[in-house]
Amino acid sequence: MDKSNYEIKRDLFYPGSFQGEDGSTQYVPFENAGERFEFSSELNGKVYEKVSVKFKKDGEDAQFCGVWHGHIFTEDEVSVLCSGGSITFDSVEGDMVYTVTGSLKEVQKDIDPFNVSFNSSYKLFNAAEYEFVPEVFPKKYIPKITEFGKKTLYIYHEGELVEMEFLCRELPDAAQLNRLLGGGIIEVVGKEFTESGQPAAYYGYELKKASAKYGGCVIHYNDGSYIPLKNSLGEYRFLYERSLRTGDLTVTLSSFFMPKDMDMRKVAEQLFQMEFLYENYSSEILDRDLDEFMGRVLRCPVKFSGVWCGHIFTPEEIGKLSRGESVDFDYFDESGALCRVKGALEISGLQCILHKEGGSVLLDQYDIVRGSQDKIVMPDYDCEHEYFCNMSFVPEGGMKKFVPVKEEEEFESYDPDGMVPF
Repeated sequence: MDKSNYEIKRDLFYPGSFQGEDGSTQYVPFENAGERFEFSSELNGKVYEKVSVKFKKDGEDAQFCGVWHGHIFTEDEVSVLCSGGSITFDSVEGDMVYTVTGSLKEVQKDIDPFNVSFNSSYKLFNAAEYEFVPEVFPKKYIPKITEFGKKTLYIYHEGELVEMEFLCRELPDAAQLNRLLGGGIIEVVGKEFTESGQPAAYYGYELKKASAKYGGCVIHYNDGSYIPLKNSLGEYRFLYERSLRTGDLTVTLSSFFMPKDMDMRKVAEQLFQMEFLYENYSSEILDRDLDEFMGRVLRCPVKFSGVWCGHIFTPEEIGKLSRGESVDFDYFDESGALCRVKGALEISGLQCILHKEGGSVLLDQYDIVRGSQDKIVMPDYDCEHEYFCNMSFVPEGGMKKFVPVKEEEEFESYDPDGMVPF
């Protein structure tokens, strides 16, 4: 490690204070490592370490702060940064851990041409200022996840050997299997945190009973089509994933039943601020493309929070919500009063996750449609990407509200003599 190119300087300081008009001691907001701090009782008596690094850049004097978001650069990291390289380290932000990769970038200083208080024969600045800049914005540290493959379960039903496959750590036990065969929804561990072995995601499965009409189970699709199956038991299927990696226990549905004959323009008004669409697209383009665009949006996999006001949706409630039905349950409001609510899922946003080297980029519906002004489309990005339709639980809500209500024509009888006993 070559130390001849840089010098690390460390200083200790206390937050500055002054006497207030009322005689009390007040503290001056201060900056440390490029971050501004307002004094609070938690800072009382704290000593801060100010770290600065001076080095040579292309033969010129340069300097940068040796602390970034509480992380003090090690001598090895300083050596790499001063030589123009990039470093990677973990930074703790609150109770989360972030992985950061970055390098030094020169700070462009603004010069006031009307300030003549300096001698023009001297350099404006003694040393060029640099700062550490992440190449990719710090992303949440994602622990390693183990995903399990298929496991097969065989059962006899009406003299037939039926094969059932599950993506799981362990196959359902007898109680779960009885629940599944009885028409219930079961959850199995589909993923686990590699280091701790704790569940990272649960997979929900349900069984659709065999239909006598078709001689087997029927898989229904949103357009009304179906596929009859061959076994006598029925069709078991993967219904959802409930992730434990997120604080809201995000649920990703394998399918969602959208009502037919929805007014797509009303759905678009729920998804966008319509002023944005009117400003970016002509009325001709909206009339031509909006219905098709919204149709594609509503076919994307659905995600929603598995928690609402402290209530964790049960597997049966998730099953109802996936079919567009309403669920009702008790919950405690902010005042602690016990309340009852009834509601369903409504669309709240569209997201696209772009998977790139070094991290992921999250786009919302405005980013997605902003790329082109001659057609409203869902772009097919060059890199690996995923589209998701975000939904949320809405009291007294649901997608059925977007279906126009047909007005019934009132029948008016013509009976001037009043003889017809209507």
